[in-house]
Amino acid sequence: MCGCMTRTSRSGQPVDRGSFEKRLSLALFETIAATREQPPGTTAFTIIYDKLRVHAYIHSALLTVPARTGRLQRRAALTTGASPRFV
Repeated sequence: MCGCMTRTSRSGQPVDRGSFEKRLSLALFETIAATREQPPGTTAFTIIYDKLRVHAYIHSALLTVPARTGRLQRRAALTTGASPRFV
């Protein structure tokens, strides 16, 4: 069975596409035992922005649903200073 994930991120002001995309990553974890997860590989994704670049729609590539439970982690390294950030 396969599926994909869509996530919306928003910012209070327009963001720099290149900077945001370099900081974003997706990883699919599969549970092996109650306290262990299989190390993830990177998950491909695409991003579509609205006209003003204050909303980003993150779409994962097609994902295979794990045989056991799992989780998809979205990580965005935050910047410091006056740079706008998505949440």
